[in-house]
Amino acid sequence: YQRSGEQFRSPSPRRYVQVQLILGSDSPETAATVRSLSIEFTDAFLSGAQGEIHPRTVEPGVTQAFSYRIVPLWVSRDSGFDRVLMLTPSPADPGDLVLRIGGVEIEPAAVRVVEDSLLVDLPRTVRREEVELTFSSVLTKNATLFKAFVGIRRQPEVWQPVDPLQRSATTVFLPSVPGSDQMIAGVSVRPFISPNGDGIGDEAEIRFHVLKTDVPPQVRIYSLNGQLVRSLEGQLQPDQSHLFLWRGLDRSERLVPPGFYVCRIRVEAQAGTANRHHIISVAY
Repeated sequence: YQRSGEQFRSPSPRRYVQVQLILGSDSPETAATVRSLSIEFTDAFLSGAQGEIHPRTVEPGVTQAFSYRIVPLWVSRDSGFDRVLMLTPSPADPGDLVLRIGGVEIEPAAVRVVEDSLLVDLPRTVRREEVELTFSSVLTKNATLFKAFVGIRRQPEVWQPVDPLQRSATTVFLPSVPGSDQMIAGVSVRPFISPNGDGIGDEAEIRFHVLKTDVPPQVRIYSLNGQLVRSLEGQLQPDQSHLFLWRGLDRSERLVPPGFYVCRIRVEAQAGTANRHHIISVAY
């Protein structure tokens, strides 16, 4: 396109291009101005790609195996694809990945996993055959949309989106969450620690998922008579769980006496307050 106003005539499975510009200025006397706009495009790998995921309903905070099926819409001029990029709510375990092309299980050429995505290189170019990825993930938010893209290795910067095969075909729901008051799920607490510095059982791991809210949780350790021993600092893990560690220290950084202590997990949100209590035994 050499001149302003030329008709958009590039071949593509999409009929329209929509561009939105939001302009702002730090000076009330100066208006923002757009002097040029360029659009870079490449031919689509397929006339279309549609996908669906199963299962469509799961329990929150539990590792679940999912199957994502990609159905190519292919015509003779399409080049096909040899890569699949899947956005995941938590890191997928590459050891659990299963790839099927045309219903036949096959080894992927390469697999790369990061915190929020799964990249699979296929062993050959696919045009007409369905591709299915089976992987594991943990969901904590209702109506989680799984987005997938197809690409080709010789154009690593270009990705073609996979559209839902039908309405909500790529969305997974947590039916137990909307009608429940539960905000803490999947709690795992090491019930016994021996913080003597030998590297074995020196710290308690408190791990759990928070549902229905993004409010940071609180984890505190109390003595059996209700006295606060220590407030813990935690970190959000790649699988969206919260991890807190207690090394048997009180607020003064001294080792606590042996005995039993109460670990309280608390989430305060607009919808209410949730508490979970667990006993941790300390021995030397």
